[in-house]
Amino acid sequence: MNIEELIDLMNSRRRMQLTPLKEKILRSAWKGHTYTDMADKFYYHESYLKTLATEIWNDLSIISGQVITKNNLRLKFDSEESEILTLDNNRLIDFKATDENDIFEFPGSPIAIDCRFYVERPPLEELAYYEIRKSGSVTCIHAPLKMGKSSLLIRILNQAEQVNYLTVSIDLKTIDNVLFQDLDKFLRWFCVNVTRQLKLPNRIDEYWDDLLGSKVNCTQYFQEYILPSIHRPVVLAFNEFNKIFNQNLILHEFSSLLRFWHEQSKELRVWKKLRLIIVNSIKNFVPLDPNQSPFNVGLPLEILPFTVEQIQDLANRYELDWIGERGKNNAQILLEVVNGHPYLVRLAFYYLLTNQISLDELETLSGSVLYVYQDYLKALLFILQRNPLLLDPLREILLGRKPLDIDSAIAYQLESLGLIEFRENRATISCRLYQYYFEQKLTSDHLKVDKLN
Repeated sequence: MNIEELIDLMNSRRRMQLTPLKEKILRSAWKGHTYTDMADKFYYHESYLKTLATEIWNDLSIISGQVITKNNLRLKFDSEESEILTLDNNRLIDFKATDENDIFEFPGSPIAIDCRFYVERPPLEELAYYEIRKSGSVTCIHAPLKMGKSSLLIRILNQAEQVNYLTVSIDLKTIDNVLFQDLDKFLRWFCVNVTRQLKLPNRIDEYWDDLLGSKVNCTQYFQEYILPSIHRPVVLAFNEFNKIFNQNLILHEFSSLLRFWHEQSKELRVWKKLRLIIVNSIKNFVPLDPNQSPFNVGLPLEILPFTVEQIQDLANRYELDWIGERGKNNAQILLEVVNGHPYLVRLAFYYLLTNQISLDELETLSGSVLYVYQDYLKALLFILQRNPLLLDPLREILLGRKPLDIDSAIAYQLESLGLIEFRENRATISCRLYQYYFEQKLTSDHLKVDKLN
């Protein structure tokens, strides 16, 4: 590796890009010049040049995985016997070839299957991969807003395709509201969606008989047409299933239908091909007949917040270089601020990388930090507006600043939103960010719901 390749390598990593002066220092060190020589040539104090040089050697040490100094620079990178060139050359090339733009992509969308920023949370993924191999299985995934449900679902469906299963993904947030008013239209929409994704001809009219009822028609369409037409297992996933929680008719009838299909897999071979995945942002608050609910027969999977170790791991994937005890302490700060919430962690990394906030500002929850999280916090406020019965209990928890006993149904909903957690069976606010923000928004006297904006 020559000096030009080394400079290109450093500049390929945004946080290690060389300033003009740093590039001069690196070129001079490569030639064996002393710091005194550099000070005379560049008209900077020698101690200042040494400080900048130390930053260069630290960056090169991270890239190479070895200790780099001015004295061993040429030995490590230029020698024909260089360990870096012989053992780590592919990795160094990868640094240069890596598309750096993914680091600066604003968080918010599900994480692509090949993206390095997806952090596995064992044994979550393996449990899901194992479950979809079971005939007639039901997997229920729950987590609050933006915890990574869609990213996990992408990986489960990819795993299904890897073992040659068919996949169908139904995202209920794409459905027109008018279809929630009519069970027959809803089930026809559902059947058409599945038919198209499986690339089968639409034969709904042949199997739909008004005298039999919508649920029977839908079941017959699957049992007599869709499932016999495919020769491989199919994973049918419902994302944002909670969109129907406020639609009592659809919720009860469709939930009982899915439960019936699961039970049919124990009796009829054709139903063994079907595996169901149900993904919720909010737990089901509507009481369902336990004998007609799909939520109590399948594998429940809850996506948990990141741990300190996972935050530190992700920070280094973002090239923040949170290594050793210092990195662990940084991760602990972020854990306390956002309780390890994956989306909020990634938002913090984005704004740290783009130098719009500092770690000190995160720790002290300055005004700029609230700006970073304002859209997400407003989304939670909107949900509270829609559920005013949650306001007083949450206000009690905020003002009490200690764990409280609250109604179990209310606690269930607040926990589902990620706003509270339980310590020794008593409710407490889940993170410092929520405590600081909602304390301002919810604790004014005579607060009205319509003033929460």
